[in-house]
Amino acid sequence: MWLFCLLAIALGKAGIAQSKDSTGRKFKAFKVDISVGYASPQDNSQNAQFNGGALFAIEPKYAIIDPLAIGARVEGAVTIFPIS
Repeated sequence: MWLFCLLAIALGKAGIAQSKDSTGRKFKAFKVDISVGYASPQDNSQNAQFNGGALFAIEPKYAIIDPLAIGARVEGAVTIFPIS
């Protein structure tokens, strides 16, 4: 029983230490996310038209509150044709 009480007190103290006021983060209303990656084709047979390529995405967004944002995502991909 004493172990449970000690654990409850320790977790309670950790929760207070991680409150929003003490994180040091500043709220920014406008944010932009940028992503890059590898584009892999679905058809892996020998007759595949594309070998693969790169993909990219940019997502500007406006945060109403810290965990809630409204935005639009634009994605694109560049594929590589096989050399014959």
